[in-house]
Amino acid sequence: LPSWTSTPSLQHLNTKFSERIVSSSTNLRFVYCGWLVKEKGLFELISAFAKYIHSGFNGQLIIIGSGPILSELKQFVLELSITWSVHFLGQLNHSETINYLSDNADVFVLPSYNEGIPNSLIEAGSIGIPSIVTRAGCIPDYYSSGSVIYVKPRSISDLFSSFQQVTPLQTRLKLSRLIFADTVSNFSTHSVVTSLVNFIADQWAFFFSLFCLLALFFRSHFISIFTPFHGSIFLL
Repeated sequence: LPSWTSTPSLQHLNTKFSERIVSSSTNLRFVYCGWLVKEKGLFELISAFAKYIHSGFNGQLIIIGSGPILSELKQFVLELSITWSVHFLGQLNHSETINYLSDNADVFVLPSYNEGIPNSLIEAGSIGIPSIVTRAGCIPDYYSSGSVIYVKPRSISDLFSSFQQVTPLQTRLKLSRLIFADTVSNFSTHSVVTSLVNFIADQWAFFFSLFCLLALFFRSHFISIFTPFHGSIFLL
């Protein structure tokens, strides 16, 4: 069962974001948030963003988080001559991250090789931030191909194309509306509690049978332990 990370307080930020996205410029802020390791696809992300910038587009890449490859990533940015467009914010606490996403992010990017169902994506979706992700882990089970832009893991060309695709305002408005709807549908407290109740209702016969078997097992085990003492009790 999914978590209920899409809280009412997060969903409330969607209104604020919807107002901001309408007035946003084409100097988009692409935001990654997470652990800085190779498996998150960060070298491919930076390579694709460099191609985006060198192709004449305006934008900023914001990387939130810490990890063992931070110095390598900074060196890579320097080698690609895009130091003015890539910003490393370091590790932020949860509330600082949410505030930054709500106030500054235009596009959320998570190009991981592998994932479960990332809370960062659910939180971005709760705000309504258009998102670029890979078909990793459980993500496709909860987000349709219309509500997010899917890219292949390790694909620089896919990421570059997705940056171009998400640049027009109308595309971002549509993605914002759809990812918010998918997130609330799958990850709100109400939806998860409903799923849990339905799951229990569907499985009640199994759990009841299991309970009966366990009860019989422990009853017989209890009797076998105390039977040797039964005679001696009466002898006393």
